[in-house]
Amino acid sequence: NKAKEVFNVLGKVAEQNQRLIKTLHEDGNAIASHGYVHENFIHLSPNELNEILEKTEKIIKKITKEAPIGLRPPWLYCNESIYKIAQERNYKWISNLYTPLISKLYRPDLKSAFFQDKIKSCFLKYKRIRYNKKPFKINSLLQIPLLSLMDGDMLGVMDPEQKINELWLDSAF
Repeated sequence: NKAKEVFNVLGKVAEQNQRLIKTLHEDGNAIASHGYVHENFIHLSPNELNEILEKTEKIIKKITKEAPIGLRPPWLYCNESIYKIAQERNYKWISNLYTPLISKLYRPDLKSAFFQDKIKSCFLKYKRIRYNKKPFKINSLLQIPLLSLMDGDMLGVMDPEQKINELWLDSAF
C-alpha cells in the first residue's frame, strides 16, 4: 500500500546501520530520535538530556541531511522538563504514554519498592482505561499517544529502571 512509517531510532543503532537509515529515509519514511542508547530521560539532568539529543540529532542529520522533528522518549516516560527541552530543540512532535496520572506519579527521587509498585499498578490500570487517543497539543508540541502495547509490555520483560546492556542492543541491530 506504499504506507510510510516513522522509525524511532537510537543514535547508536543509526551509527551502526547508516545505509539502512539512509534507505528508510530516501523511501519517504520519517526518522525520529529515541535517545542514544535508550536512556531513561526522566533520570537525566537537562544538560545530560540536551547532550544525548544533540548527539543523536547530529548522527541522524549526517545520514539523512535532516534533523529529526519527532521524539519518542525511551520507556515512554515524559515530564515537563522533557517537553520543555524538546520544544527548545525544535521538535515538532513527541510520542509516549502521556497521561496526567503517570506524569504526576513518576518522580525519580522516589525509588522505594512501594513507589515502584505504584508505578507498575498505574501502568496496568492505564492500559485498561480509555484515554484520548487522538493527537493533541501540549504547548507547541504535538502529542501523539501510543496506540498499542509494546512487545516488552506484553511480555513483561522490560523494566524502565534496568540499564540496557550491549547484548540487548546487539539484538536490536
